[in-house]
Amino acid sequence: MNVVLGEHVPPTSSAEAAQLYQRRCDELDAERAQLRRRSDLIANVRFFVFAGVAALALAAFFGRVDEAQWSVLLLGSVLLLGGFFLVLIVLHRGISRRLEYLSTLWNRQWEDLPTPAVNPVSPDHPYADDLDLLGRASLLQLLGSTRTPLGLETLQRLLLEPDRNPSEIRRRQDAVRDLSARLELRQRLEVSGRMIVGTSSDQVEQFLRWAEGDPWLSRRRWLIPLSWLLGGVAVTLLVLYIAGAVGPAYWGIPVLINLGLTWRYSGAVHGIFEEGAKCEQAFQQYSVMLHHVEDAEFTAARLQDGRTALREGSVDNTAHREMWRLHQCLALSNLRLSQIHVVVQALILWDFHVLAQLERWQARCGNQARRWLEVLGEVEALSALGCLAHDNPAWCFPDVDTGAPAEFAATALGHPMLQEHVRVANDVRVGPPGSFMLVTGSNMSGKSTLLRAIGVNVVLAQAGGPVCARSLRLPPTRLFTSMPVRDSLARGVSHFMAGLLRLKTIVVAAREALKVGDGTSPASRGPRVFYLFDELLQGTNSAEREVAVRNVICEMLSLGAVGAVTTHDLALAEMPELTAAMRAVHFSESIEEVPADGGGSVTTMSFDYELRPGVATSRNALRLMEIMGLGGSGERRPGGPPDPADGPHAQPR
Repeated sequence: MNVVLGEHVPPTSSAEAAQLYQRRCDELDAERAQLRRRSDLIANVRFFVFAGVAALALAAFFGRVDEAQWSVLLLGSVLLLGGFFLVLIVLHRGISRRLEYLSTLWNRQWEDLPTPAVNPVSPDHPYADDLDLLGRASLLQLLGSTRTPLGLETLQRLLLEPDRNPSEIRRRQDAVRDLSARLELRQRLEVSGRMIVGTSSDQVEQFLRWAEGDPWLSRRRWLIPLSWLLGGVAVTLLVLYIAGAVGPAYWGIPVLINLGLTWRYSGAVHGIFEEGAKCEQAFQQYSVMLHHVEDAEFTAARLQDGRTALREGSVDNTAHREMWRLHQCLALSNLRLSQIHVVVQALILWDFHVLAQLERWQARCGNQARRWLEVLGEVEALSALGCLAHDNPAWCFPDVDTGAPAEFAATALGHPMLQEHVRVANDVRVGPPGSFMLVTGSNMSGKSTLLRAIGVNVVLAQAGGPVCARSLRLPPTRLFTSMPVRDSLARGVSHFMAGLLRLKTIVVAAREALKVGDGTSPASRGPRVFYLFDELLQGTNSAEREVAVRNVICEMLSLGAVGAVTTHDLALAEMPELTAAMRAVHFSESIEEVPADGGGSVTTMSFDYELRPGVATSRNALRLMEIMGLGGSGERRPGGPPDPADGPHAQPR
């Protein structure tokens, strides 16, 4: 049985997507079981064939066979069984490769996914750390189908440094939609990428620099014709010597010259081979991945352009064929590691001929290799977003444009990293310029999670991916966050000072954004600063903090930035400077007394995480301390709630 995945009708719900994956896992598991049985059968047949060949060979060697016909029959049997044995080896290897592929495809559980090895990101990045975009249990790990170094770099760049041009975002969205329906292509790319091991981005970059560099033989053009001449003379004289036509001195002279040239240039030549072979283990898999992309019939313009770049040559000179030729050429260079290398090199100057072939590839493809791998990396990154769209069909592709009003408007917005049965969706509106959203509520009610949901969806929207919402409209934005900031002993920065430095960066960016363009239209203005402030300037007294936060928000309003602010300081909602510009929303909790085992009652607290208009009127810090046994009776009451962080609905404040 051979599972054909192909294109399919995308699922209409997450449950349907889960059922699709389960059916495919069952089919793959059945094929794996069948292949294992076939592998065991071939292994047993190989053993008996080998035993038969060995028995016949021993009979021919030790037996005293006088009849010539019997000798010929015995020899023919040995050759026939030996050939059959070789065929079985080839079949067994093919089955083993298919089993490896199926096992890699089948085993993709969240807990088994490795933490993506991404490039280091500055702690001063505007939002990466606050929104949990990288590392363990991050958005990048959720988009876990990207495996090659260039694919990960491209996906990381889309999340952290996207092209915010609305037309480019729409082109990426079209590509993601196209890839979301190509389940087979996406998973073939993922499996091929997962089978590439031991290749880092530095090694790939080193190889590309070699491919784009100056050929070594271009400064020693005389070596190639001389190699052909000396090799031809040496082989001819050797043949004549074997025939008895010349003495050993004649064919020994070109051999000595060849050895002299080898001694003179082997260090440089072998160094080139080593440099070109840095990524040799990955070349074959890169060739396979390029082949998958070349053969796909894309409908999205961005993917069609990439496919065209891979097929600019003739049918025989496409990217995957050229990468395969490079792999074969580097395999020929490995003769230098063999014991017979000295003999072959002394006769025909093997290394120089291989180098000439390698540099012909370099001249033909060196300047295209980077583009090939960039295309592959982009397809991989967009494929990861396509997988997210496929698995979450209820999500939407946002409308990112420069038209008025410049606001973030979403219906049924949720946090992409929360499971569907836990996630609570809310309608959210942030903006237009001259206004801000003030989010209040008690501890653990969902304020910080709301801000992170807004931020992560902005990141996905500008990357070209789907967003966790029923609908979303936003302008091109430069996202900045200021959430609970860690101090730094190494940098000598306190908690309060770290918050001030982050705020300074955001205010400066908003000032610069105001200067961009001529101000005659929203499009001329450039990306607008979108800020998310969570409990600003913790670490100082409340009176000064209220004044400082008021001043920062007023500054952001005057600069035309849009954003949301969470706070426990309800006095902010009463400041005249902010009241007119404020859209107040809040979360609340429910507290009730329920009967306890053994009599009495227990105080319980629950949250629905639903966003409501207006300013919160309740607080729960002291009640939480009492429930946890830190107030009132001094101990936690039997039957009380567990640690909130342990529950499936646990969310930051």
